Amino acid sequence: MLNLIPSNKKITRQELIMLTGLSDREVRNRISELKEQSTILFNANESGYRRPKRIDTCSKEELLKEVDEVNHCINYIRKMKKKYNKQLRTYIAYKKVAEKYL
Repeated sequence: MLNLIPSNKKITRQELIMLTGLSDREVRNRISELKEQSTILFNANESGYRRPKRIDTCSKEELLKEVDEVNHCINYIRKMKKKYNKQLRTYIAYKKVAEKYL
């Protein structure tokens, strides 16, 4: 899957589904796993994924754009982490009440 994700342009999940023959869910799972091992750039406001450009081949302007895209990814992950932490609190609260009844 990593080899299908280019560094010069974004590839959409739909394109990855067509190229691999995998289901949408399986492609999402594989991308999620890839993000744990490699840097995969994405933007919640735009569709598609891409690998970052090689640092040693980038001009200063290109590198600034790469860092900006990485910052978007970091900010999105932090935002989702906060969201999931809030959801987690409701599950923990419910579990504590349920365990009292047990």
